[in-house]
Amino acid sequence: MKGIFKKKITLVILLLTVISLIFTGIILTKMVKDTSGEEQRLWFFEESIKTGQPIVLENAYIISNEGEKLTFLYDYKTYEVEGQMSQEYDGIADIHIDGEHVSKISIKPDSIKGVLQSYTEGEIVLKEHGVERKNTSLPIYQVVDGQVKQREWTQMILGVSSIQCVMEKGIVCGIVLQEDVVPTDIRVVMKNGSDIFHPQIYVKKQSDGSVVHVNQYMSDAGITSYTLEDANGMMLCDAEENEAGVLFEGKLHFHLEPEGIVLVNELPMELYLKYVVPSEMPKNFGTEALKAQAVCARTYAYAHMNNQSYAKYGANMDNTTSFQAYHNTNRTEETDAAVDATLGEVATCNGELISCYYFSTSPGVTNDLSSWGNGESDYIACAGFEFSEGLDLTKADDFSRFMTQQEVSYDAVSNYYRWKAVLDISTIRENEKGALKAVTVKKRNAGGYVTELELSYENSTEVLQKETEIRSTLGKYLQEVILQNEQVRTDITRIPSACFEVLVNADGQIVLRGGGNGHGIGMSQYGARGMAEKGYTYKEIIDYYFENVVVKKI
Repeated sequence: MKGIFKKKITLVILLLTVISLIFTGIILTKMVKDTSGEEQRLWFFEESIKTGQPIVLENAYIISNEGEKLTFLYDYKTYEVEGQMSQEYDGIADIHIDGEHVSKISIKPDSIKGVLQSYTEGEIVLKEHGVERKNTSLPIYQVVDGQVKQREWTQMILGVSSIQCVMEKGIVCGIVLQEDVVPTDIRVVMKNGSDIFHPQIYVKKQSDGSVVHVNQYMSDAGITSYTLEDANGMMLCDAEENEAGVLFEGKLHFHLEPEGIVLVNELPMELYLKYVVPSEMPKNFGTEALKAQAVCARTYAYAHMNNQSYAKYGANMDNTTSFQAYHNTNRTEETDAAVDATLGEVATCNGELISCYYFSTSPGVTNDLSSWGNGESDYIACAGFEFSEGLDLTKADDFSRFMTQQEVSYDAVSNYYRWKAVLDISTIRENEKGALKAVTVKKRNAGGYVTELELSYENSTEVLQKETEIRSTLGKYLQEVILQNEQVRTDITRIPSACFEVLVNADGQIVLRGGGNGHGIGMSQYGARGMAEKGYTYKEIIDYYFENVVVKKI
């Protein structure tokens, strides 16, 4: 009986082995080709021969197996090897290398599909399936126009991207990104000042006036995630039910963390824009300026939807100027009309969404990407040279004339069109560097913006080259800023722009004479206002501030 039993076990094992081999596929090959078509022994064969150990190319993507040639994508490179699989298959698999042979292919047909909601290092959340464990690192593939390409996490949009999660032993080992979908909703982290955590949250529903103490509710229910929705909107309030801030539309998602609660507002994109536009531009700037702002804000939002800063919370961006201001003020008829009039319109260059930067005020000429240390762009360039009277703004004398000339640009109505910043260098010492002694402009770009600034201290010299560090470093020494209308500001923490020249008073006091407010790259909001007042349309405004750009429906 024992002998018969052993024979049966042996037959079962043999049968399972045969089935496994048929299922996984077996190919043998001695010659291989890369995508250039040249025959050679590829690195994985060399590695296996050198070490004498098998190698497994985990989670490669088998593209095809036609004409006894296997084509697969692994680590961003496509390979072609000779051989024939025992069955047709395209998708994720482990490819086993033994010496100069591909000895086995272990295909991975198990998968689940869903919309990507959020992810962390070890988990992924699908709308349809909830939390799934994942490998710390895994490949992401997408089939585009019949070609398989490897993607990054940043190319997926939380709450939008439909993905196929390939599973192995219950763990996600690879992702296949489905066709691109235009997002209809956006998710925004509502920060608590500079922090993302709120210690206590009370929400008043506008339909019936009821108040939910979110912390208490989540604690009583023993949950770490919670969602509220009300047809008439919701408002944050305090424990005494006193409302604070602006009405929330859409949904409010709450994520409980040890540090507090993270609040995420989910709502339709066009509705989101109706809170962004009035937060970024006053309603009295004119219809065409507001429409230009709506197109820029929509383009910026869509272009940054795949930002992964808040992937853990399933959010696309936050409500601050790190992205674009949202929910700082209530909707208005004027700004709502601008959003509606440009429904779905975005700015594109060569068929792609642009990074549609905008800022408050230019000094007449806008900035380019050299101010951020970036290379050239097909759509970002200095604009407004008609207001510099042919001056070469890279030269100190010409720039000085530009700062004092009478010619005014579209931005001239802004109080920041021209300003002086007084520095106090007598009271601050920079540790080992000592006190600041001199500030020298070493280089400007075509728009007159400083791209190289030398700071001379008692014990050392420092050179700054980026707009952000120039403005913030000099901001530490700011005593006051005198605006064009003679208003004196003492509450500013960095200089208004990097477009300035350095003057030294008789008593040694350093004064910066400059113009503009903001980074200066892209569309000037006050400039858009000035152009609208002169009869330009919103598309003409966008065309003025960006090169090679087409406004079209997304």
